[in-house]
Amino acid sequence: LWAASEVWGSVESSRRGAVADRLAPLITTSQQTLLEVTRDGEGMPPVSPDYWEVRERSVTLGIMASTLAGLRGAHTITGEDRTGDAADALTALLTSTFGAHQYQRYRRSGGADSARAFFDATGCGGVIEPGLLVSLRSQLARGGGGIAPGASWRDDGISWTPSTSLLALALARAGEHDQAREVLGWLAGHRTEAGSLPEKVLFDGRPAAVAPLAWTAANVLLAIDALA
Repeated sequence: LWAASEVWGSVESSRRGAVADRLAPLITTSQQTLLEVTRDGEGMPPVSPDYWEVRERSVTLGIMASTLAGLRGAHTITGEDRTGDAADALTALLTSTFGAHQYQRYRRSGGADSARAFFDATGCGGVIEPGLLVSLRSQLARGGGGIAPGASWRDDGISWTPSTSLLALALARAGEHDQAREVLGWLAGHRTEAGSLPEKVLFDGRPAAVAPLAWTAANVLLAIDALA
């Protein structure tokens, strides 16, 4: 739903109706699913793995953030009051639960998580304080120069470019342009010999794992666009 709203918002206003019609089955089904599983934003979404790709026992900040982005994206396209009210209700729930404990990975524990960057990255600005976003660079710093997915991630010195590039996008959209450029510069300096962006950067600065990685590349392009 967030991606659909990004596409919808990027085209000329005269074409938005056609875009919405083409994506209607996806939008309608996804929107209804989020409304049902959150009880119109009054409850948290079901427990499920997030981008860490591990089994979870509690709802994570990443799932809350992506659910909110979905509801807000759906409302952007459809303009339906029910969806807008659900997004507002979920924001209030998020603030009173995760927000009461500095937006950690879990409601009351888990430490800093790069999912904090999801909010500004997806246009949900104002949900978290700017300082909580900026502090990710130091709280999750790794020897290679980027960041880890979270504070409780294994401390092996490896930087993960999905989280690092997500932070760059969030910083760019939050107006922290100098810091966004610094992170983008680091990513540019740690590409493979072919020039692509890898999934990881080792403690000694070498690119590693999957390359190119679509998520990282997309974050970088969106961040550059936001800066421009």
